Amino acid sequence: MLDALASAGVTGITAAPPSLEELFLRHYSDQPDGQQSQAQQVQAQQAQAEQTPAEQTQAQQGQVL
Repeated sequence: MLDALASAGVTGITAAPPSLEELFLRHYSDQPDGQQSQAQQVQAQQAQAEQTPAEQTQAQQGQVL
């Protein structure tokens, strides 16, 4: 896996565990598995807005895990 990422030009991977708030919302959400609540969608949009254009392109291409 790492060889494939390196050959694709990926030079770094950032992973972070979910926050306690995200765990709580996921556990107690009334949404079926696989569906995001409105709050989760807003959080995802905010996280995407904080990415640099290069990070957004890599994420769209599936190069960032």
